[in-house]
Amino acid sequence: MKSASISEQPVILEKPGLLSHLFLWMIMLVSTTSVIWAYFANIEQTVPAMGQLALTSGAREIQAPTTGAVVRLHVENGDRVERNQPILTFSPTNPSADLRAVETLRATLEKENEFYESIVNNQITTNLPPQLADLIRDREARSQENQTLQSLVDELYHGRGTAMSFSPAMAGLVANYRAEYQSRVATGQLKIIELERQLQQNRDSLRAATEKLEYTQNQLTYSEQQLNLAGNQLSKSEELLSVNESILAQISPLVEQGAMSDLQRKQREQEILRSQNEVIGQQDRIEQRQGEINQRRREIQEQRAEIQRLENEEQRTLASISRAQEELQNTKDSWARDIYNRIQENHKQIASSDSQLSRSRLENEKRISDIKSQIEKLQEQRNTQVLRAPASGIIFELEPSTKSNAALDMNQDEICSYVINSILRPGDPMPSRCDEAYFEAQQTQPLVTILDDDEGLKAEVHINNSDMALVLNALRMKRELLTPFDGKEVAGEVIECQVEKDCICPTSAAAREEIGIADEQCIGVEVNIDAFPSNEFGTVPGELIWISQNAIPPEEGRPFFSFRANIKLERQYFMLNEDIPGQEIQIKLQSGMAVNTKVNIGKRTVLRMLFSRLTGKFESITDLR
Repeated sequence: MKSASISEQPVILEKPGLLSHLFLWMIMLVSTTSVIWAYFANIEQTVPAMGQLALTSGAREIQAPTTGAVVRLHVENGDRVERNQPILTFSPTNPSADLRAVETLRATLEKENEFYESIVNNQITTNLPPQLADLIRDREARSQENQTLQSLVDELYHGRGTAMSFSPAMAGLVANYRAEYQSRVATGQLKIIELERQLQQNRDSLRAATEKLEYTQNQLTYSEQQLNLAGNQLSKSEELLSVNESILAQISPLVEQGAMSDLQRKQREQEILRSQNEVIGQQDRIEQRQGEINQRRREIQEQRAEIQRLENEEQRTLASISRAQEELQNTKDSWARDIYNRIQENHKQIASSDSQLSRSRLENEKRISDIKSQIEKLQEQRNTQVLRAPASGIIFELEPSTKSNAALDMNQDEICSYVINSILRPGDPMPSRCDEAYFEAQQTQPLVTILDDDEGLKAEVHINNSDMALVLNALRMKRELLTPFDGKEVAGEVIECQVEKDCICPTSAAAREEIGIADEQCIGVEVNIDAFPSNEFGTVPGELIWISQNAIPPEEGRPFFSFRANIKLERQYFMLNEDIPGQEIQIKLQSGMAVNTKVNIGKRTVLRMLFSRLTGKFESITDLR
């Protein structure tokens, strides 16, 4: 076997790996970036629901309040009525005459009661009934006496008010009570003034004794200081005497031996005599200071005893003043008590007179009460003649019908004129027509139905059973935030959110911030009206406020189980030509219009949504069919 040379071997050329590596890294980078973006990116998640617009309050059926014949119609099917506007009139029984007679009788009895009330309130009239003249005059006299005595007590005893003029009949009584009070009070006040004068004298003496005690104590301190100084001088003199005596004892032998002169010894002896004299003088001064100190101490004891006596005297005087003030107050109280007893006795007599008047007034009140019942019955009978609209709305299903050529002149027709002039009140809506009719109505029989549009429209939609978990969870979180504030005012808005009823978010940002609820937690809804294409007219924003508790079985046009939900609309119209000032056109929404809605249930990440779909696909593969 021959070996091939190197030059004969085949040459294999390989592509460089740079492009493949770069392509691989780009794929990894894009994949990683996509995963990271899918993990953090949030997308609004919505649930579709279909339905239609409906009136918020729905239709209201009106029944006949009583059995009777309908003789006038004031509306026809399709008419729009306002609240309290007449719809139809029953055959009138003309209760106005009876009502006027009963009201006249009530006015007479009320006038009698006003007369009795004026007497009780001390407003005496000139024309007094003969049987009540003596009773009323006695009551008036006692009432004036009580007013006079009370003003006197207020002036003298309570110290409020000023002296007032009294009638001649009361002047003597007032003068007697005033003189008695002033005499008693003057006696007590003089006693208090005398005791206060004694107290002032005692306090002056006490102040002088205190000042004298302070002066004596200062002198005692000075004497003690001088005594200490004299003692120090005595010690020095005795020390000097001792030194001189020691020196004399030392030089005396030297003088006798002739070592020192006798003159020096005599000089030292003179020094000793001088020191002895100083010692004796200091001792005399010490005895003198000691005598002064003893004298000052005796004076201090005497002055303290005097101060104690004066203080005791002050306490006794204060106690006497307190007793005198109590006696003066007791004197005033006794005088006032006598007057109050007189006032109380007059009150008893006045109460007895008032009880007689009250019995007469009570009898009238009973009669007035019976008359009021009659008036209420007559008014109810009159008011039930006209059936009124309980709310604003559209008339349909009107049972009574008009006769041929039924239109009547509202001002000329007797029945319609009676309704306008006697039954309707100022501010009530006027009837729109007056048509002759005849219809025998039975009590509680449905006569007419009104589509109540006072509260506007709402969207009634059906949510698929498979989407309910997400929607219910969003509604649950919304209720948890709003239910604690139900019925309360937050930032000027009253919150409405009750269990099993509507739960509506506040409209202002301040209220939402105070409650702590975000805009996405209010479950916003995008409502698309089929009659108004969204690409031309846009959509109507709304809010999911209620979901039914039970599922609704499938039916024609809706082949799935669903839950009914109500959506509150932010507006009830579409506005056209908004860009042209002065030519805006408002188109109102109508009940029954079909709607397609998207219920916003919150944000979810893209990655989570992909995993949910993959999990669903995987479970569908593993399920046995």
